[in-house]
Amino acid sequence: MNVSKFKLVLKLDKLAKSSNKAPICLRVTKERKSFYRTILHVEPEYWDAKNERIKNKHPNVVELNALLDKKVAEIKKEISLLEIRDDDVSIYAMKDKLAKRTSLDLFEHAQKEMTKMYDGGQYATYKKYKSVIKKLKKYVNKDVLPIKDVTLDFVANYQDYLLHKVKNNINTTIVNIKALARLVNDIYDNSEYNLDQNKNPFATKNREKNRKKIKMTREQNERTYLSAAEVKRIEKLRPRTAEKMYDAKDVFLVECYTGLRISDILTLKWGNYDGNQFSVKMRKTDKPHTVKTNKVVKRIIENRKEILERNNINITPDKYIFEILKLDVEKASAHDTLNAISSATAIINKSLKEIAERAKIQKNISTHTGRHTFAYLMVAKNVNPFIMRDLLGHSDIRVTQIYAKSSKSDKDNAIDSLDDLEDLVVN
Repeated sequence: MNVSKFKLVLKLDKLAKSSNKAPICLRVTKERKSFYRTILHVEPEYWDAKNERIKNKHPNVVELNALLDKKVAEIKKEISLLEIRDDDVSIYAMKDKLAKRTSLDLFEHAQKEMTKMYDGGQYATYKKYKSVIKKLKKYVNKDVLPIKDVTLDFVANYQDYLLHKVKNNINTTIVNIKALARLVNDIYDNSEYNLDQNKNPFATKNREKNRKKIKMTREQNERTYLSAAEVKRIEKLRPRTAEKMYDAKDVFLVECYTGLRISDILTLKWGNYDGNQFSVKMRKTDKPHTVKTNKVVKRIIENRKEILERNNINITPDKYIFEILKLDVEKASAHDTLNAISSATAIINKSLKEIAERAKIQKNISTHTGRHTFAYLMVAKNVNPFIMRDLLGHSDIRVTQIYAKSSKSDKDNAIDSLDDLEDLVVN
């Protein structure tokens, strides 16, 4: 019988620069083929490669080595049972079995779920959960979080920590708590462990009790938008083409006048523009979308075209209209594309603060503001909400209706209109 061999190794090629920790992995080898299972993370100077142990100088050496032994024993037991049942079980079957195994350590389970997200191309979700777990690890100050420790009091105290120590707003805090709830429910719902749902702080039957300690209802944020006069003040700015403000101003105005998301504007190519409209596949929904360009947007595009022609630069369908991204989204991985768009958006947002200052706008504006402004202008023009929905690329009219709120001036004008009722008098 060809049995598996095991060895604990520190994977220095996976060293995280932010924490200076590398994963301690159990290498499982059978018939000259291997796979790795991450056990813990530790700073390289604390790893004893010869004895496959954490060195005594680590402040938590006893606890971590005990945890190391426990997790290794669990994996070895799992593999031994597989080999007893089937002498010829392959290394791939072992890896698959361990991948499906739910851990009672919330951090281990979270890492497995994040790996699935990453491998499945869900990069935005992966980044969200990565941020969630990073905060949670900082709170517990440990590399392991047994599911039994995640009690109602634990969650309530953690929520308080996010709100008052980290200074997250209520909506960001709720995003973190809901992500935690999903991971906790995953473990409790695994029939393999037969856990007591009464101890699950997020169980449906405990919902009423939870409401008294944990707030899970989002608050409706006020959406920042610009008035028509403020948009016109930005239009009148004349930054030099060499300034970062130049690109930021153009991108922002295209948002204000088309309602396109920043990710779709940054990835606009000359092939997406026919002189009258943009035709794109929206990155968020993967649906085709066409939007007409008004005179302001046409002027922006024509100006950029003239600059390229003056510099004898060929305009081809595969080139970006706004040459901000440094990679081709059609050739790059989805992960690299997401990072590039996020980085470019951050740079634009920084420039928008300067634009607001120059335009004497007393609002904190960002790329989100442009899309909100488009929606506000549509409401001000009494555009049908269903047309607004299509222009904004929403799949649900309820999302569009969030924007369809009257401004204070709209409400004041409505009251003022009651001063003259002659048009309503029937003789």
